[in-house]
Amino acid sequence: MTLINTQLLRKYSNHYFVSITGLALAVWLFIIIFSYVRFESSYDTYHKRSDQLFRLLAGSESQYNFMQGAVAWQPAPLFQHIESLSGINNISRMHHLRNARVAVGDKVLTVTSIAADPSLEEILNISELQGSLPQVLNNAKLVAISESKAQALFGTIDVLGRGISLRSYKNHGEFIIQSVFADIPKNSSYRPDILVQFDGFITDYQAGDLNNWYNNNYHYLLRIDQPQEAEIIAQQITETASKNTKASAQRFYQLQPFTDVHLNRNVRDSLSHPPEAILSILIVAAIFVLLMSCVNYVNNTIAQSFYRSKEIGVRKILGASRLTVLWQFIKESGLIFGLSFLLAALLAHVTMPYLNLFFAIGIPEFSLLEFAPELLGLATITILVTSLYPALLLSALNPLSIIKKSGGSSGNERKFLRSALTGFQFVIAFGLLASVLIVGNQVNYLLTAESGYNTSQIINLDLRGKEMRDRASAFKNELATLPGVQEVSITSHLPHKVQTQQGRIWKSGGEEETVSFFTLFADESFMEVYGVKILEGRFFQPGTNFDRNSYLINEAAAREYGWDDPVGMEFVENQDTVRIIGLVKDFHYKSMHNTIAPMRIGHTSKGWVNKVSIKYNTSSLEELLPALSTKWTQFNPVDPFEYSFLDEDYANMYSTEQAFGALISLFSIIAMIIAVTGLYGMLSLDLNRQIREMAIRNIHGASYISLSKLLMRKYLLLFVVSGFASVPLSIYFLQDWLAIFAYHISIGPMHFVFAAIILAAILIASATKKFVQLYRLNAIEILRYD
Repeated sequence: MTLINTQLLRKYSNHYFVSITGLALAVWLFIIIFSYVRFESSYDTYHKRSDQLFRLLAGSESQYNFMQGAVAWQPAPLFQHIESLSGINNISRMHHLRNARVAVGDKVLTVTSIAADPSLEEILNISELQGSLPQVLNNAKLVAISESKAQALFGTIDVLGRGISLRSYKNHGEFIIQSVFADIPKNSSYRPDILVQFDGFITDYQAGDLNNWYNNNYHYLLRIDQPQEAEIIAQQITETASKNTKASAQRFYQLQPFTDVHLNRNVRDSLSHPPEAILSILIVAAIFVLLMSCVNYVNNTIAQSFYRSKEIGVRKILGASRLTVLWQFIKESGLIFGLSFLLAALLAHVTMPYLNLFFAIGIPEFSLLEFAPELLGLATITILVTSLYPALLLSALNPLSIIKKSGGSSGNERKFLRSALTGFQFVIAFGLLASVLIVGNQVNYLLTAESGYNTSQIINLDLRGKEMRDRASAFKNELATLPGVQEVSITSHLPHKVQTQQGRIWKSGGEEETVSFFTLFADESFMEVYGVKILEGRFFQPGTNFDRNSYLINEAAAREYGWDDPVGMEFVENQDTVRIIGLVKDFHYKSMHNTIAPMRIGHTSKGWVNKVSIKYNTSSLEELLPALSTKWTQFNPVDPFEYSFLDEDYANMYSTEQAFGALISLFSIIAMIIAVTGLYGMLSLDLNRQIREMAIRNIHGASYISLSKLLMRKYLLLFVVSGFASVPLSIYFLQDWLAIFAYHISIGPMHFVFAAIILAAILIASATKKFVQLYRLNAIEILRYD
């Protein structure tokens, strides 16, 4: 006996096609999302003794406490005071540079460089392939390189003793390769390509930090023997730090489990963090869409009972037992689900690289063998749960009543079940469509809300190397002479990515006040390029050294520190007198995930020079960009000319949100397909069941429009009830997502009104074919042969 009758396959091909397609799409989507969520959740779990690994965090009682939460940046001298504390097995500082450059001859690569203490090898379980990593981390002139970067630079990993040039924003000279290590797995929060000694690197990069308790620029990783003592050790660190600096008395320390690093967005560390709310919404949506497809299968299978009832009755009269009929339907379901899962796995394998590229998500390449246990388990559960009820229902049909009723009746209970299942599909489809509108509105708000500065027609360049930074003013003057260049400004950061936070003690009139600012350094042209609004006072004046110790502050700083009239106030910072010369309107110097906190703008004469911003007033970029490249090469023949547009950089801040919106749209499209096919199947069944009633009504004068209303009446009620049921569900999940933004839209009734209109239009359009079929009824012919 074959698994499925080929005659049945031909006869009910539409049913099988709809079921397989809907299930395959839903399972494909579930595989994609499950792979993504599993990968993101696996970060840092591969380490040996991962339960003993922690990262040091600090916070304060201020509402602005270092980017509104715990912060991973700590001062360098803290290391000497806590490395010998009881309970700490290993500890290492890290300086993390994701855009450093290594050069060998004319070959230049962008790399992630980490300067660390010797214990890092033990903490991160770095696998050494050649040489001695401990020797590298104890010697300022040696370097360790990853396997892939060694291959890219030299074509081999046999590179011990070879020289490379390491460059970031400052020169770091030549290094000798003394170690090659295996590539760090992708699911690691810290993935260095280059490792160098901490003290040597920082001495060259920013020597003052080694003894400065007020510059918090470094991450600390620890391994402790007894994880349950993490709170005790954190308290010891807090007490030790408070004895060495007055500013640290304002801070408290805690140990963050290393496996919590990747998914915790509350900690500020400049790493990439997917919001847990997004992962939760995606996995729940994937489960709901999969349930939709299963419900669709159950509904369509029950609907098919109208057509297959005679077949079942004849088989039973000829001696087939209920168990035989039951087994036949289970086998058919198993075949449909098996084909659907195989098709979904094939789709996942083919589409995964394109989805990674389009959605900018880091899902590993799909492997059927690796995913086989989960896929097999999911298929088994789905087949058993979904196919059992239709099989039991159809196998229980009474053969005599089937033949007598010429098709049987589903009964009120079965009608209610089908209506409930269809309503469930409407709830999910409605909720996903409303979610698309809400997420789309929020993303549009992020991209179009007033940032507080200009973003259009600005080109940004990174200054690399000490020579380039020292010649920044001359470079700026040369750029200003180019046709199409309106203004040029030199800054420490771009205005939407101000990372530097500085804690200071300001003295005034014999009193001391601990202040904390996000700090941006800019030259006199900053206002002309970016158009930040000054509310009081003035900006820096060109050609004067008087502004070297002058600052402008934002409104948030004035509010936080209670300065009603801050312009003109003077303080003593270290041994210098600093003055506030202006008050600027608050602007978003970070993404809208963060509340605007106190910040200050200082003058670049303090030495903080990293970026060049070029405001242009020409549409002919084909002429401007080569001219910029020529000037760049004149000043920096070592590093290649690279540029970015500020508006694109600003939009890229929200690439995760844009990808999330695209994924939710994909969910919605698939849900619509499933809902439409489900509705089409149910309409087909109802039309066939009620065709005699419709013919009689038509003969007695009922119009086709009234017949359509009669057919759609119960679906309209289902639609309304489902719409109301989906509202709290959508709000429940999306409020958590919106909560990750300090600035966001409000969920309003119009989101659901528009969703209802769109969904209603789609469902009505999908039912058009059945309405046309109804309009073409020949009532006389139907009743003649009934």
